[in-house]
Amino acid sequence: MNKYNSKINYPLAIFTIGSMLIPTVLFAFTAKWFMLLLFGLLTAFVVHVFSNTFYVIDGNMLQVKSGILVNIKIPIDAISKVKKTNSLLSSPALSFDRLDIRYTKYSNVLISPKNKIEFIEKLLELNPSIDVDQKIMSVQ
Repeated sequence: MNKYNSKINYPLAIFTIGSMLIPTVLFAFTAKWFMLLLFGLLTAFVVHVFSNTFYVIDGNMLQVKSGILVNIKIPIDAISKVKKTNSLLSSPALSFDRLDIRYTKYSNVLISPKNKIEFIEKLLELNPSIDVDQKIMSVQ
């Protein structure tokens, strides 16, 4: 089993968590308990997602995990292509430095492993027929 943590865009993380934490603190000082609870839970959820987004290669399966909402299992032999993308679409990736993993005919998932080259090399070891964008392999 190989676990790969998501690369984190720290300015994005600070902005996202900060934009929820500031109202949480303000609601605490103004005794608006319902809003405090709401923003407190939302902040805890976002922190949970940021600390629990990772990718696991176990046997012939790729598991994409992001908090409690995303748990995708992809057979590695179903992966046809890996390419670099800067897409802003919502995905289990904590950075905009992303990989687009294409599997089956119409499915894809965007991820951002911290060590992209090691991650791709492991995928290729298990499925050498994956078409990999060579720009990924030439630059870390």
